[in-house]
Amino acid sequence: MSAVRNAPPSIVSADMAVHGDILSAGEVQIDGAVKGNIRCAVLTVSKSGTVEGEITAEQVMIHGRVDGRITGRKVRLTATAHMDGDVINESITIEDGAHFSGNVSNAKTVAARDAQAGDVPAAAAAPAPVARLATRDQQG
Repeated sequence: MSAVRNAPPSIVSADMAVHGDILSAGEVQIDGAVKGNIRCAVLTVSKSGTVEGEITAEQVMIHGRVDGRITGRKVRLTATAHMDGDVINESITIEDGAHFSGNVSNAKTVAARDAQAGDVPAAAAAPAPVARLATRDQQG
């Protein structure tokens, strides 16, 4: 798995629009537009980037626009971020100047509440470790 960690990020360039889900075991950078869900280890949405959909990642850095829910261990909304949606996290940073409209919930609290209500097993509510996703080379 170390090859994935050393790999450069997969980039949706500023002149690209993706309609569909993105799944990666590594790092993804969005400079263009994505209408779909994103699941990866590390996600960066640049100032020019937009995402309409759900994001699940270990680390999320938002400089651009996101409309949808974010589930991540570490989430950072920078001063240029525009976020409309809920954030489920273990650690969040919202810089001065960032626009945020939604609710913030701690992943451990959500998992415990859902498990107590019998809705979802506790492990399912927390962000899943994406490092276990198979890359093309591992799929055989």
